[in-house]
Amino acid sequence: MNCYATLFLRRASEGDGHFKKLAEKRIRPEISFEYGGLDASEARRREVVAILKNAGLRCAVHLPYSGILPGASDSALWDKSVDGLCRAAEIAAWYGADHLIGHPEFNFLTDSEAAVSGLAARRGGDLDSASARASALWLERSSRCWNKVLLVSDAKLYLENTGDHSPQAIVELLDMLPERRAAMCFDVGHWFSAAGGSELHNLADWVKRLSRRLGHLHLHDNNGLHDQHLGMGEGGIDFQMFFGLLKQYGLNPTFTLEAHTLDSLEKSLTWIDLHSAAMPGNF
Repeated sequence: MNCYATLFLRRASEGDGHFKKLAEKRIRPEISFEYGGLDASEARRREVVAILKNAGLRCAVHLPYSGILPGASDSALWDKSVDGLCRAAEIAAWYGADHLIGHPEFNFLTDSEAAVSGLAARRGGDLDSASARASALWLERSSRCWNKVLLVSDAKLYLENTGDHSPQAIVELLDMLPERRAAMCFDVGHWFSAAGGSELHNLADWVKRLSRRLGHLHLHDNNGLHDQHLGMGEGGIDFQMFFGLLKQYGLNPTFTLEAHTLDSLEKSLTWIDLHSAAMPGNF
């Protein structure tokens, strides 16, 4: 499998049960700098590099996002965001990360065409509304930030939907970044809960719109109300339908099992084993 799995930085140790499972299954960790802090000390960097080397694993890195606004109009906040992301990308380069995951943090209430035009910004089912399209200022600030990150690391950058009710703003942003360096990370769990996918049933529209720049997936499940990060099959997402859509568009992205517990990770692995025939070739 061309597979990664979430590993919080604090759990990157040879004695940790979650890490042991990844090493046993030959699954590359996607190391998250959230929920445990970003330890930038040289000693910790060397320790993590040694742990990965001893396990014979490459890795990816999920960049920090708390307090990070890559498209912020406030100069001080933008500078702080750029500094935090570039510092994390430097550490990721130490680790030899295959890819980076970043949150664009588009907010339709402040960053959309509707918001800057003085229109009522609304969340809804229209994926191409003025509330879904990004303002010129947000795009300019965001693209400048992420291009700076790309200068720090040679890894591929995947930008992920979080609270977005449409993929439109991220696709617009990606069109301002080099195609060979940046692509979309579609988080199907975020679509199902934060984007109202459990009620709107618009997965086909999402896949169609992001297919041109799709490169990576975050796979986890939930009940449609909360971002629970359950194992695949533990919630309400129709993964067989989802993988059918990927096949329909000829898409074969890499993926991360973004389960937050060892039990949920094992449930995702079991689901994949049981449904391997339904999945794209890369899986």
